Amino acid sequence: MTTVQLKREITSLLDVLPEPNLAVIFDFVQFLAERELQVAWINAQSQSVAYQEWIGRDNDIYDEVFADDPKGDEVLLNEALAALEQSGNKPDAWTSWKEFERELD
Repeated sequence: MTTVQLKREITSLLDVLPEPNLAVIFDFVQFLAERELQVAWINAQSQSVAYQEWIGRDNDIYDEVFADDPKGDEVLLNEALAALEQSGNKPDAWTSWKEFERELD
């Protein structure tokens, strides 16, 4: 079926639908159109030089940020174990999330 034939067939089907169904069809067609625009935009952005530089190996800071730090890990583990031993198995003695966030600030 050609594009013109498809459009004619769709139009003839739309002519017989009640209004509530037309609203549903409109929403669906609008979704499809917006999705096509989003896909085109994402594809264009992902091909840009700026994006390619951003994700390139020269800008990869993962190894630097998440480098192994056995001494630091051991310190954190010991602090966590000491805090757990101090509070014991008493959940009411544990730090709440809000208190933890205040300590970070």
